[in-house]
Amino acid sequence: MLLCVNMSNLNNKKIMKNNIAEKVFDAFTDGFQENIEDLIPIFYTTDNKKETEEMVELVLDKVGELYGTRVYKKPHKTIQLVVENDYNSGFSFDLYKEDLLNCAEDLDIIVKHKNNDYNHVLKDHDNVVTMDYKYKKTIECRGYSQSEWDTYTIYYKEWNDQTQLLADLLKNIFTHKNDYIVYVNEIIDHEHTKIVDKFCFSIIDTEFPDHDRIREEIEEYSLDNDIKFNNIVYNLNN
Repeated sequence: MLLCVNMSNLNNKKIMKNNIAEKVFDAFTDGFQENIEDLIPIFYTTDNKKETEEMVELVLDKVGELYGTRVYKKPHKTIQLVVENDYNSGFSFDLYKEDLLNCAEDLDIIVKHKNNDYNHVLKDHDNVVTMDYKYKKTIECRGYSQSEWDTYTIYYKEWNDQTQLLADLLKNIFTHKNDYIVYVNEIIDHEHTKIVDKFCFSIIDTEFPDHDRIREEIEEYSLDNDIKFNNIVYNLNN
């Protein structure tokens, strides 16, 4: 019977130490203190050196699971965002085409194009031109290479702000397509780096976005998605 009581006491003490170690670990990771040994007396007071060492070991095990290394002092952690060009997703063209179709949806127009090497982006409006459409406007579309060209002609009855917006959008069919991918890097003690997240975004209202314009988009996304960062690295080709 005495043995059972002693074992029960030992188990209770082990549970108590684990609970205290959990509190110390939470305070350590929440930034309440930066040193484990400074935290232990706040939650557990003892003159027994061995018990203190055991407590430190329990906390270090938990720290090791979190940071990948057992450290007495909390590692210095920074969040760095690395933004790069994304040449594969095509998200910006999808956004552009959606804007174009929405703009043309309620317009009474007919739209023709010349260069059959490219798809007609407004093919639903490619109908037979009748006498009702007395006016026409031609839009020359040019890209960054000799092969990137097309000519769109809008046949219309009445020109208004919406038709003008459509013409402006058509002119940008080969330009203003900027896709980016952002890697969220966690840097520990200024040397150990790992990617913990990533996200993408597009800019289609600016032909050549500068760093300030790109930062605007990143900050808006970070705010909406609760991403806190220390700095941005622009690893861009333009």
